Amino acid sequence: MKISVEYMGLLTKFNRGLKVKKLSLPAGVTVSSLRELLIDRCSGNGRKIIESCSFLVNNKNADLNTSLHNGDTVVLILTMTGG
Repeated sequence: MKISVEYMGLLTKFNRGLKVKKLSLPAGVTVSSLRELLIDRCSGNGRKIIESCSFLVNNKNADLNTSLHNGDTVVLILTMTGG
């Protein structure tokens, strides 16, 4: 199956400056599986940053158990904290 992964803001740094990446994945992949794949492709601080991201699938909040389907768009959002 093919999905699009969109990186917002500073996250484009981990996708060579691109905002969108097209991926071919096996059927049955979840957000958790995708997250692990993206973490494996990062080094250094990138791994921790991807671990802290929130995910949207087709513009809806998604948890790690959300199944992905052909044509889905997954958006990574960096969760910011502070005060």
